[in-house]
Amino acid sequence: MKTWLRILGGLFVPMILLIVGFFIIGHKEGNQDYRDEVAEIFQAKPQFFTHVGGRLSAYETGPPTAPRLLLIHGSPGNALAWESFVNATRLNDRFRLMIIDRPGFGASDIVEHSLGAQSKAMQSLVTAFCSPCTVVGHSYGGALAIQVASDYPSHIQKVISIAGTVSPKRQAPRWYNRWAQYFPIRSFLPQNWRYSNNEMLSLADDLMLLFDTLPTAMPPIVFLQGEEDVLVPAASPFDVLSKVDNASIHYRTHTNHFLIWTNIAWVYSIMVEKNKTPSVN
Repeated sequence: MKTWLRILGGLFVPMILLIVGFFIIGHKEGNQDYRDEVAEIFQAKPQFFTHVGGRLSAYETGPPTAPRLLLIHGSPGNALAWESFVNATRLNDRFRLMIIDRPGFGASDIVEHSLGAQSKAMQSLVTAFCSPCTVVGHSYGGALAIQVASDYPSHIQKVISIAGTVSPKRQAPRWYNRWAQYFPIRSFLPQNWRYSNNEMLSLADDLMLLFDTLPTAMPPIVFLQGEEDVLVPAASPFDVLSKVDNASIHYRTHTNHFLIWTNIAWVYSIMVEKNKTPSVN
């Protein structure tokens, strides 16, 4: 029975996300009303960080002297993916937060869609904000968080990958990714979903390059993974554990992909851990 539920979830969850994304996520991304709304929700200062390809949109909030967290959303999405998590935990009372619209989403300009290109577009932000910081990413953002730490290890003190798309051998494009690149399906997709699909098409190759070129001085990496994740195979963090030093896994049964919405207390408790290395639990 559980196997059939996984299969059905793998078929229908992406379709549900597509519908939600079309009508909710992307309906007003990129305009000033969107940035004003995000700034108000997080009580944050909206900022732009420039790069060769344009501008990266971000929102900074929390006590200036508090420990720093850089929050990276998944694919598709935007900074508002963190709304319920930040509000439920009052995260910006305890941390200085930088919440970004990833390149190609929200109010950020499009760049070439690889992990490396997106990390490069974040360079000025990382240099300005991470002195150092913990970088936290959900889903695709979990993979990008590791890429950022690989590119700027002296600025990152820890990586927390939440249901991250981190395993090269398990992130091959799915049937709907392949279909979505062709006309007429592609023509019906909003721009952020086309960009998201391009990310998925190249992700396995991007991950292979990432883990083949990790620097020796990588910061610690903490993986959070749920057993019942139908979008990221549950074995994903275990696949890459041998490729990184000072890495650990928090694994839970009866837990799905949407940890930043469904397992807020668990994720928050790991974010606030200090001076100890988490273990598999």
